[in-house]
Amino acid sequence: MVISNPAGREGWFVLPWRAAEERFQPSLHDRALIAALGEEPPTPARLRETARKVAAQGLAGRAARRAAEGAVPAWPVRLARVQAFLQDLMRPRGFLATDADCHRSEVLRSQGLAALALANAQPAQTPLGAARRDWLLDGWELFAAAWAEASPVDRPALLRHAACLAPPLPQEVHGWPGGDMVDEAASPRGGGTVRPITQEIAEAALARWLTA
Repeated sequence: MVISNPAGREGWFVLPWRAAEERFQPSLHDRALIAALGEEPPTPARLRETARKVAAQGLAGRAARRAAEGAVPAWPVRLARVQAFLQDLMRPRGFLATDADCHRSEVLRSQGLAALALANAQPAQTPLGAARRDWLLDGWELFAAAWAEASPVDRPALLRHAACLAPPLPQEVHGWPGGDMVDEAASPRGGGTVRPITQEIAEAALARWLTA
């Protein structure tokens, strides 16, 4: 769990859940979710399934329960939502006023298109291929959902957060099916390439986002 410095000074702490549980009085839903996750390594599919099961108990409220009781979106639907988000980024001038934000929009879109192209190339009929697809799409669905709900006034701020937190492609993708087309897909029209986000930058951006 990432929290701002309890002393009110600059910085953040990364705490194990048990320490955070003792100090911060988490909700009944949070306690149930952590207990359901257990000690197994997390994956996007496992986190999603566990979150739905806990929400279906009504611990996160009625809206979350209704959502959890609905059908799980099929892979084409999930892809379409992310593609719609990336398509919107092709026309940034309608809501962005600065060249810097327009450049962020283009880079973010290129990075997302590279992840989608690689995800589509994975053989879904194998457990490894299905797991790779899930990891590659993980994070982009959150951006797409937030974008669909955000007003035009809020979208520039959302874009800046997304540009900092966009999931970088793992180094080993060049050995995966479709890995040979990643470099081309990840090249913004304005020139240059999408540089992987370092762990240090990603952690700092995440901490700023969580403690803002």
